[in-house]
Amino acid sequence: MSHSVSYGSSPEDSAKCSSDSDKDRVRADPALKQRVMEDIISQLKRRLEASEKKIGDLSSLIEVSKIITSTLDLDELLTLIMKTVEKVMRSEASSLMLLDERSGDLVYRVALGEKGEEVKEKFRLKPGQGIAGWVALNEKSLLVPDVSKDSRFYSTPDKVNGFRTRSIICVPMKAKGKTIGVVQAINPLDKAAFDESEMEMFEVFTSLAGIAVDNAKLHKNLLEKQRMDNELAVARQIQQQFLNKTPPENARFSLSAWNVPAWEVGGDFYDFIQLPEERIGILIGDVSGKGVPAALLMVRMMVEFRNIARESATTAEVMKRVNDTFIRDDALGMFVTSVFMVIDAAAEEASLCNAGHWPPFVIRGGNGDVEVVEGPRNLPIGVLPDAPYKEARFSLGRGDTVLLFTDGLIEARDGSNTEFTIDKLKKVIEGGGGGDAPGVVERVFGEVSDFVGQIPYHDDLTIVAAQLKQR
Repeated sequence: MSHSVSYGSSPEDSAKCSSDSDKDRVRADPALKQRVMEDIISQLKRRLEASEKKIGDLSSLIEVSKIITSTLDLDELLTLIMKTVEKVMRSEASSLMLLDERSGDLVYRVALGEKGEEVKEKFRLKPGQGIAGWVALNEKSLLVPDVSKDSRFYSTPDKVNGFRTRSIICVPMKAKGKTIGVVQAINPLDKAAFDESEMEMFEVFTSLAGIAVDNAKLHKNLLEKQRMDNELAVARQIQQQFLNKTPPENARFSLSAWNVPAWEVGGDFYDFIQLPEERIGILIGDVSGKGVPAALLMVRMMVEFRNIARESATTAEVMKRVNDTFIRDDALGMFVTSVFMVIDAAAEEASLCNAGHWPPFVIRGGNGDVEVVEGPRNLPIGVLPDAPYKEARFSLGRGDTVLLFTDGLIEARDGSNTEFTIDKLKKVIEGGGGGDAPGVVERVFGEVSDFVGQIPYHDDLTIVAAQLKQR
C-alpha cells in the first residue's frame, strides 16, 4: 500500500499531512512516522549546515578585513589572504598572480600548496595563456569543473611539477576598476569539482585582495619616495661639501664660481686645486647622468682629479690617468665631459686639457676682448680605454680672466623655449676687462637668471672664473 505525505516550506509545515486521513495513517504506522521524522531532521540539518557555512564565510570575510588592516607589507599581506582563501574554499592549492605592467605577463606572487614554490619560481603566463590568462584578458570570472575538458587549460606546470589539476575557480583581481591580476583556487578537498555556489564568495575574497594590493602598493610607493628623498638629501649634503662655495684665497689669483643644480642633486662639478710654485688647478666637468648616481660619480671625479693633479706633470697626463681609472672601475655607462686647466702665475701662462667639453673663454684685461681657447678636443672621460689626451697652452697676462662653464648655461631656456646661446654669453662678457672673477661670474649669472625668469632650469648650470691679479 502506498502512502502520500506532503511537507511544507518549514519544519512545522513539513510535519503537517495534506489531510486528516494522512495524519491518521502516520500515527497508525510507526515506520511511516519514523521516515517523516527522519525527513524533518534531515531538512533541519541541511539548513543548519547552510547557516553554519554562511556564518563561517562571514567570519572569514571579517578575518580577511582584519588582515588587510594588520600589515602593509605586500608579500605578507597576500600570503595571509591566500591562506584564508584556501581554508574557506577548502582547496588543495591556490595562487595569486599580478600583471607585469611592462610585458602584460601574469607573474606569480603567491602560490600555495605542495608545488606552490616550484610554480612560483618557474612560470609566468602570457596574455590569454591558460585559464588565468583568459580571465585576465577578458576580465571575467571562470569556473571550470573539469580542466581536462577545457581547451584553455595550460597543462605545462602540471607536467613539470607532477601535480594534477582537476577543477579551477579563477577570478580577475581589480583595483580602482582596473584588472591588476587574478586569483585562483585549485581542486576542492572534499569533492570532485567546484560549483557555482562557491563563485560568489570567492569573488568577494578576490575583491578584498585587490583592495589590499592597491593599499600596499600605495604604501610601498610612499616609502620608496621617502627613501629616495632621504638619499637625495644625503647626496646633496655630500655634494655641497665638495663644491667650494668660497674659493680659496690666493695672493696671485682672483677666483669665483657659481653652481645651480637643476635637480635636488646635479652632475656638474668644479674645483680649485692649490699647486706648488704659484700655480693653481681649475677644474670643471659635467657627468652624463642625473640624480644620486651622477652626484656620487661627481664626488669621485673630484677626488681623482685632486689626487692625480698633484702627482702629474701636465694637464694631459692628469686627464689620461683619470680616464684610465674611470674605465677600469666601470661607471655604470656614464661618461664625463671636463676641462682641467693649470695657471702658472710666475710664467703668466696657462695649459689645459679639454675632454669633450665647451672650450673656455679668455677675457683680456687690457681691452676686454674675448678669445676662445679651442685647442685639441679630446674624448670625454669614460668613453674609450687608453684614449690619447693632448693639451693646449696659451698666454695669460695680468688682469686676464678665464671663464669656464657647462652646457647648462648656454642651453638655459626662457618661457618661449629660446636658448641663451654661446653668442649671447660672449656679448655679456665682452668689454669686461679689468673686472675681477667674482664680478664676471655675478654678471653672467645675473644675465642668465633674468633671461630664464621663473622657468625652472632643465639642466645643471655651472660658471667658474679665474683671473691673474694685477701686481
